[in-house]
Amino acid sequence: MQIAVYRGRQLRSTHRLEGRPVVVGRSAECDIVVAHEVVSRQHLRLRPVDGGLEATDLETANGTFIDGERITTRRVSPGDRIELGNWVLVVERAANDLGLPPLSPKDSMPPPYGETSAKSPDQILSLIDRANRLREAHLAWVDGAGPQARALPRSGLTLGFGDSVDIALRGSSLFAQAVADLRYERRSWTVTAITPLVGVKVNGKKTRQEPLVDGDTIEIKGQTFRFRAAIG
Repeated sequence: MQIAVYRGRQLRSTHRLEGRPVVVGRSAECDIVVAHEVVSRQHLRLRPVDGGLEATDLETANGTFIDGERITTRRVSPGDRIELGNWVLVVERAANDLGLPPLSPKDSMPPPYGETSAKSPDQILSLIDRANRLREAHLAWVDGAGPQARALPRSGLTLGFGDSVDIALRGSSLFAQAVADLRYERRSWTVTAITPLVGVKVNGKKTRQEPLVDGDTIEIKGQTFRFRAAIG
């Protein structure tokens, strides 16, 4: 699992949990530092337990809230939102667990050159094409064929079931074919749920319509997509 740290809608950092307890707080000595006056020096402990994660408030004055409910100790799962004032820690499956590309391809774009092994012209063109696609706004996800990436055209695209959508979800639905739209308006991308019969979540929270920022996750019927904004 990993913890994505947000202030408002802005992703500030992401922390991979390596199977040991971590402490969240204002102190620079904490494993995850949240430097804000409402956060105690040692505010919260996250402890792996039985393949999951347990959150414990460290007797703080301002409290720890999960999805709006103040907690002492509580088991948390991917999609849960741990609230420390106006900071939010979102519990996620790690990118490697999902088979998704890393959270920050801006920092480590796949190079089409500089490889130690020889590449054929077709392989080089394929690498260049992949690098170019990852520089555009795109969705990344994993399916039976492995990690996938789909560039987002300015005309937008639709996710759903069947052959009439741009990206097909796993399985089928008796209730709806088109489930969610991604549209580019006013220089930003927005995801919109088309039908109330199939839920759409952004960063673990169910939504009808949500503006997207780089690194947001979109979940529909257990399938997770990561939105990546354009580079440059």
